[in-house]
Amino acid sequence: PAFYKNCPFCHLDLKVNTILDKSEHFWIINNIYPLVKGHIMLITKDHYRDEIEFPLYMYYEFTKMSIKARKIVLAQTGIKAMSFVNAPQSLSVNHYHRHFFPSPFKAHDIDRALRQVIKSKQGGSKYSLKIKNLLNRIL
Repeated sequence: PAFYKNCPFCHLDLKVNTILDKSEHFWIINNIYPLVKGHIMLITKDHYRDEIEFPLYMYYEFTKMSIKARKIVLAQTGIKAMSFVNAPQSLSVNHYHRHFFPSPFKAHDIDRALRQVIKSKQGGSKYSLKIKNLLNRIL
């Protein structure tokens, strides 16, 4: 792995980013553009785009740090964390980062809500068909 000159995660600005926890290969930091209060990120210290690029020896540490991130969100907000990673082609910063944030929703609640939206669209509008197709791909 390399460090990239213009990558904000390769060169963390400690005036902007607060490191909440760290390990040999990872940092847990606050998100400077949070979706909600308590939104934090797990990022690699070295420059990777995707977790499939991690060497095998990093996966145990990755799991431990993911658990720590979930515990931080729970401690800060009292709500269990949801997490996600954008696809490598959709990253806002081209450096691996996993988002953790408090979510009162469960996956089946989101599924149920989306299905109700689809049902409410009579005649199968373009919008409801897109959601239906998306649900069929991910469920």
